Amino acid sequence: MNEESDEAYYVFSENPQLREAYELALGKFLVAFNAIENNTSRLVWRALHAKGLASLADLLAKQRFGLRLDTLKALIADIDRLDYLDVESLKRLSEERNHLAHGHFSVDPYSGEHQIEGQKRSTAANRKALDSLNEWTQEAVRLAHTLSEAEMSFWFDYEGEIPERP
Repeated sequence: MNEESDEAYYVFSENPQLREAYELALGKFLVAFNAIENNTSRLVWRALHAKGLASLADLLAKQRFGLRLDTLKALIADIDRLDYLDVESLKRLSEERNHLAHGHFSVDPYSGEHQIEGQKRSTAANRKALDSLNEWTQEAVRLAHTLSEAEMSFWFDYEGEIPERP
C-alpha cells in the first residue's frame, strides 16, 4: 500500500468504545440541533404574528432551515428585542450539522486517531472529532435556550389567550 491509501484506510469497528462514544455524542448534538430548528420555527412564527403577518407566519415558519434563518435575520433588523440573537452562529452550527450527518467517523486502527471525513473536510482540525462534537452540542443547547426565551418574550404582547402554532 502506498502512503496515501494507508492514510485513507480507517476501520470504524476496531474500537467499539470509541464508536459508542461517538454515537452518543452525535445523538446528543442532533437532539440539541433539532431543538434549534423547532425553536427557530416557533420564534419566526411568533414574531411574524406579532407584526400582524399571520399569513406569512404559517408559510415562512415551515421553510427549510436556511430560509428560516434568513427570515429571522430580517426580523432581527426590524424588531429591537431580537437584536441579541446570533444568526451567524446558527448558520455555522447548521453547517456542522450537515457535515456530521453526511460525514463519516473514522478511526486509524494503528494510532487510534479519529476524525470526521467527507464534505470537502478531512483535515487535522477534525482529528479531535469527539471534543469538537461535545463543544458544538453545548453551543447548540445554549442557542436553543436563547431562541426559546426570545419566542417567549412575545407572549407578553397578547391580551387574553396566546395563539398556538398550527
